[in-house]
Amino acid sequence: MGAKPQYGRVKRFLPTVLEELHFSAVAAGESTLESIHYLAELKKTKRRFLDDAPEHIVKTSWKRLVYDGDGRIQRAGYSLCFLERLQDSLRRRDVWVTKSDRWGNPREKLLHGEAWQAQRVPVCRALGHPANGHEAMQQLARQLDDTWREVADRFDENTEVSICTDGKHPSLTISNLDKLEESLSLKTLNRRVKQLIPPVDLTELLLEVDAWTGFTQEFTHVRESEARAQGLHISVCAVLMAEACNIGLEPLIKSNVPTLTRHRLSWVKQNYFRAETLTNANTRLVNFHIKQPLTNAWGDGNVASADGMRLISSAKTVNAGPNRKFFGAGRGITWYNFISDKYSGFHGIVVTGTLRDSLYVLEGILDQQTGLNPIEIMTDTAGASDIIFGLFWLLGFQFSPRLADAGGAVFWRVDKSADYGPLDDLARSCTDLSKAEEQWDEMMRTAGSLKLGTIRASELVRSLLKSSRPSGLAQGIPIWQGSCHC
Repeated sequence: MGAKPQYGRVKRFLPTVLEELHFSAVAAGESTLESIHYLAELKKTKRRFLDDAPEHIVKTSWKRLVYDGDGRIQRAGYSLCFLERLQDSLRRRDVWVTKSDRWGNPREKLLHGEAWQAQRVPVCRALGHPANGHEAMQQLARQLDDTWREVADRFDENTEVSICTDGKHPSLTISNLDKLEESLSLKTLNRRVKQLIPPVDLTELLLEVDAWTGFTQEFTHVRESEARAQGLHISVCAVLMAEACNIGLEPLIKSNVPTLTRHRLSWVKQNYFRAETLTNANTRLVNFHIKQPLTNAWGDGNVASADGMRLISSAKTVNAGPNRKFFGAGRGITWYNFISDKYSGFHGIVVTGTLRDSLYVLEGILDQQTGLNPIEIMTDTAGASDIIFGLFWLLGFQFSPRLADAGGAVFWRVDKSADYGPLDDLARSCTDLSKAEEQWDEMMRTAGSLKLGTIRASELVRSLLKSSRPSGLAQGIPIWQGSCHC
């Protein structure tokens, strides 16, 4: 399709966008910002050719549509080229919309000025890091060196791990874990436990759990001044059943039961079910669950896992996005769920389409409101990135992704002259900690802002991951990046 039909649709809204929205930019977005100002000045003209337009934004792939046979810049093609560049710049946050929650500059939400100076020492103390960058890097270098030596001393004792020297560089070979077969005694125990569990109606189970925990009390009316309706807990449990089982209200409606009439259930769903009330109810359930003696046998709550489940969306919603691999020709969402080692589902995030999991793994840990305090988080490979490793370490968490290609990972050292025995050839890459040392105060300001909730982790991570020209902060957080080979 040529530029003219597309431009016919674009020109209806482009002047309004350029006039009503106020844009700012970092150095990497200056060329896009220059084009914004240029096109904004043309809003009332009907010029077909733009001889003085900024040409920095025109990539090779766009030249055929932007320039005519005589080399003149066509307004239609240039406008479409500009929109693609603007969209890309907004995603990277090279350009942002001032006073916008979604498309604003995440860095503006960080602690700064007097607010940061007042929190600087308490934040460093709470996170267990020195306030001085040089001291922090020396401490990290010693920790890395000690870990290398400890692993090297015990390396020959582990027969499941070995060094492969067949390739260009030595690599780590990790054997797959063997499946543990169920013993006869375990099978007998499972059978006897199942025999002890009576058949229970799910609706009755919900009401019984509410009697234990009172979780339905967390569902408050949108206008808090109103008194609670009689038998509200029954109506709330019915709506929960309808929504969780995706069956709708119809199967639960009983016209002869006041708490289960169509009007009552619709009224409860509209006025009592919000993200806030659902979160509060889940928090109460989790806090009750983790206090049960049996859950202590499963874990201490310090370990959690996070994974996403893809769901096709049949209705149009702003949260749905395309991905042919998972949704075919339709659209869908990802439900990113967090579960502790006590088997408590303590948080969940709706992710548009199939955006990278690593954008949300840290946010789920920082935003959760339960009594759990997970410090080690396990994810699959999609949840991993160098930025995430760095942020987790800054915030005092341990990030443990199940890396699909762990054997091909690059292993870093600080001391070139150190001898790590059987691991010496594996630790072939030397890291330069000077960038992290220079950016240390900025890194701690970022960590403090995340910890205190002035900025959402997904906003910050998105801006750091998508930057075409990484800032000093983006280079400093993944401490092992930008290094050289020994």
